[in-house]
Amino acid sequence: MVKYIGGICVALSMATSLSAEAVSMHCDNDTTEISTLVASLAADPSTPVGKRIVLAAESFIGKGADDFALTDSVGGLRLNVDTFTPMSFVNSAIAAGKSSMVDGGGWRAFNKELTKYSCRRGEDTGLHSIFYHTSDWIGDNIYRGNLVELTDRYTGDRSLTASLDYMSVNRDKYPALANDSVYDRVRMTEMGFRSHKIPYLPKQSIGSKDLLADMRDGDIIVMVSSKDRSDWYRFGIVKMESDGPYMIYYDVEDQQVVVTPEPLKRFFAREAKYFNGFRWLRVAGN
Repeated sequence: MVKYIGGICVALSMATSLSAEAVSMHCDNDTTEISTLVASLAADPSTPVGKRIVLAAESFIGKGADDFALTDSVGGLRLNVDTFTPMSFVNSAIAAGKSSMVDGGGWRAFNKELTKYSCRRGEDTGLHSIFYHTSDWIGDNIYRGNLVELTDRYTGDRSLTASLDYMSVNRDKYPALANDSVYDRVRMTEMGFRSHKIPYLPKQSIGSKDLLADMRDGDIIVMVSSKDRSDWYRFGIVKMESDGPYMIYYDVEDQQVVVTPEPLKRFFAREAKYFNGFRWLRVAGN
């Protein structure tokens, strides 16, 4: 993976009480930034949650990379809307949109939603509980009723088999994995994804009239990687425009949040050699 650059704020940790849980902060401005974002999304009560997720994602465009998991000896979840990984970007956009639907929602509601989507079983217990692989993230969140998979709605769905063991194989990249207990838990989780079956829709399906008629703002697209040990190539939030869906995502090469420069039909054609197909998901309630 690429080496992540620093973000806007100097990273630090603060201990704050939130339902008897310690909340790790990216910087002093986190609670204010997040509460302001959530309030802005809630300004028009008629705005559907999918559109709120898109507005949150758009507010993150241009923001850079987060190296927290690559430098921290614990590697748990933290509040951060200044720097991202591909996974944290998607979860933060969802958390902002969902928390804005809560009366009086602010950074506390955001933290609750972020934890729910980012952590296995919705519980932050350190690096081993934070999702890395999209297959793990999808399966756990579907089981808990947070996501709905739409990949199999249309004909032409296929699957591939991959072994997802990136973190185990790259133990030296994650300081938290120096702890044998944490490493063993990560390794056991990834063992469950050996020869894992990954469903996907063919690339050309993105141009299907029926699919496009059903696609919504705030849906999630996972472009399924053609490489082993990883199950995503690009992973982002759908934004519907008059000429088709675009995708907002964290680009690991550019090290910032970007939006595709063209509708997904053309973007998929241009990037075709890097991925097999795509998974299509929706946040529950969208």
